[in-house]
Amino acid sequence: MGKKQRKVSGSSGYAIIQKTEQPASRVGKTETRKDDDDASSLTVSQKKEALNLLQNENLLFQLGKDIGRAGLAGERTNALIVYVSYTSRIQKNPLSLVVKGPSAVGKNYLVRTVARLLPTTAYTELTGMSGQAMLYSDESFAHKVVLICEREGMERALYNIRAMQSEGKLIFETVRGLKGERIEKEGPVSFIVTTTAPMIHIENETRNFSIYMDESDEQTKKVKDKTADDHSQIDSDLSFLTVYQNAQRLLKPYPVKIPYAKFLSEKTPNRPVRIRRDFGKLLAGIEAITLLHQLQREIKKDKGTQYLEATLEDYYFTATLFEYAFVESLTGTSKKTEQIVEAVHSLYKTNKKQPVTVKQLEENLKASRDTIERWSKPAIEAGEIQVQGSRGRIAKTYSPGERRDWTRRGGLPDPKELAKAFPSLPGNSSAIDPITGARVLIR
Repeated sequence: MGKKQRKVSGSSGYAIIQKTEQPASRVGKTETRKDDDDASSLTVSQKKEALNLLQNENLLFQLGKDIGRAGLAGERTNALIVYVSYTSRIQKNPLSLVVKGPSAVGKNYLVRTVARLLPTTAYTELTGMSGQAMLYSDESFAHKVVLICEREGMERALYNIRAMQSEGKLIFETVRGLKGERIEKEGPVSFIVTTTAPMIHIENETRNFSIYMDESDEQTKKVKDKTADDHSQIDSDLSFLTVYQNAQRLLKPYPVKIPYAKFLSEKTPNRPVRIRRDFGKLLAGIEAITLLHQLQREIKKDKGTQYLEATLEDYYFTATLFEYAFVESLTGTSKKTEQIVEAVHSLYKTNKKQPVTVKQLEENLKASRDTIERWSKPAIEAGEIQVQGSRGRIAKTYSPGERRDWTRRGGLPDPKELAKAFPSLPGNSSAIDPITGARVLIR
């Protein structure tokens, strides 16, 4: 049979189920970002405002504050991780995230609020997609973020999603009529997914960083106060959002050299096996941070190619934001799960080696039964705690299992250790903490 080839196909029976937003489509080569991502359309005044923002030493801290002004209460670390992941779309190997937490905790609100600081063509929001939706869509997803609200919406497309993450493109052979057809869909693509589940499909889980929403009473109070403020005022000035959108339009996808990459390889563990992927995601985080600060970095040239070199500050920012997500990825255990494991082991001793009840865990952790049920599952599957299911009037109880020797093992090297190993590394001796705004010595 004859065969033809195309890059982007027209409509088909495989269609995106529902799009919550309809951003302008991209046309042309995948490496070219057009439409409202195009910086050439900015006025002199708009460009000046965006440049001033990108040159601000307090960029990340100011960004966190302004995401709050855009409507988000608390969750500053998670918000900055989401923003950096959005920014990474311009890289060759962008970051992907899974945002985890119970229903009503604000997962979708978080990612949508941060998206307000991006041009509308930087991302596309879906409630779901069929198995071949990306292949048959007229829309280009290259250097774009695909936001999927709730994991169930991507279940039928899991294989293509992880193939796009690993290979940076999709190649599909099919038949139309009596002729073979080869469809190619170019990436790379960043995926951000929200879910109430502790884990998604294991093959997809290892291709993402996982971040967890704050379920504390303090965070709930922040949300309530923010809601009250919103209902206490008629209008607020959100013109600053345009400045951030324009700043994103000015960012260029320079290659990034990380002079301390081998050092980090030596200082991070070699187990479990998923470190082979997680280490690359750590470096991708450094690259994204460097690109975000490109107007504060020297543009270097090697054999005619312009590039940026990651500084000590770039590592400090990355470690501050991503360290916990990096360690959680390695251990396969969230902070919530670890707290449950620790409580079971501790209460078991207090009970003189008698099983721990759900009520005791609720009181000890100040957590709901639903939270304990959900986040204990990974520990039960790993054998760190054992559970006796309820039978008739006998309530469910927990007992200690075998703790994994690599749980919560170490973290990332301290920036001062890095500075000592690389005394000539470019960068200042201090940096602005992206969460607190305090100036911190890093060498």
